[in-house]
Amino acid sequence: MAGQLATLEICAGAGGQSYGLESAGFDHALAVEIDKDAAATLQEKGGEL
Repeated sequence: MAGQLATLEICAGAGGQSYGLESAGFDHALAVEIDKDAAATLQEKGGEL
């Protein structure tokens, strides 16, 4: 990960910001969400992020 920007996302929601940051070249170290529905969507999208 040297030289690559990384993020730690708290209150990740359904992953919209995660997708945007990854599209911009950021690497996600961790995304955290406590809302069950948003977390389920984020987990489903995990392979796409």
